[in-house]
Amino acid sequence: MNEAGLVLIICGPTGSGKSNAGLILAEKIGGEIIPADAFQFYRGLDLGTAKPTVLERNKIPHHLIDCLSPEENANAHWYAEKVRLLVPEIIRRKKVPILVGGSGLYLRAVLDGFFEVPEPAAVLEARKQLLGVGPEELFSRLQRVDPEAAARIHPNDTYRLGRALEVYLGTGKPISTFRRQDMRFAYPFRLFGIYRNREELYLRIERRVEEIFRAGFPAEVKALRERYDFSLPAFEAIGYREAAAYLSGEISLPDVKKIIKQKTRNYAKRQMTWFRKEKRIQWLNFSGRP
Repeated sequence: MNEAGLVLIICGPTGSGKSNAGLILAEKIGGEIIPADAFQFYRGLDLGTAKPTVLERNKIPHHLIDCLSPEENANAHWYAEKVRLLVPEIIRRKKVPILVGGSGLYLRAVLDGFFEVPEPAAVLEARKQLLGVGPEELFSRLQRVDPEAAARIHPNDTYRLGRALEVYLGTGKPISTFRRQDMRFAYPFRLFGIYRNREELYLRIERRVEEIFRAGFPAEVKALRERYDFSLPAFEAIGYREAAAYLSGEISLPDVKKIIKQKTRNYAKRQMTWFRKEKRIQWLNFSGRP
């Protein structure tokens, strides 16, 4: 039962064990899991993203997993909109929404709001239209389409004038309408962080990389490469382009594992730097636990 409408959030660096903690908690309290991972939404990216298994998903309801093709593009605004629709649905079923993942930006978008950003192609097109336009003309154009934003920006601040016009040209909506919206999360929440000491975390990362290769990661990458262009943003997930280079004979198997381990350790370090700045997190020390 979830009469209070409470939302639980479990975050932490990759390899810390947050996914397993989320599964155990969901089973105990009647929860449904919403991943907060930037790449688990993409179909076919399974082993490299540590996606929950089919068995785990059959046991505990999961949302948003495999909802996008690698040719589509997820971002923090898209994620926040999806989560803010899912949370009340889960609460109406008397279940507990549990957000689990390591994407600090996505979690912040849910909790604090994240106004819509134009697609990259729309930004490039807008910049072409504004190329060479002076501050006086930028200010005049912004006054016509978004007088509220123009009143807040100095007439000579070309960066902010240009950004406001990019948002308008890219979305068709004035940037001021996004800023007027109440972005605060409407539900009570508890934010927990999973901590492990560095040596243990790095050892877990190394084991995970070895495990995904034993489970057939190169075959997963081969199948994806036969269907998709690996320059797509989905394949920025650590391991995919590296494994593709291995399949092409550019690097050896020991070297590709070494590279993926190092990149994953670096990513975990960046995640911890992000999460340490989040004062709302209640840290749970999992050092020494399975």
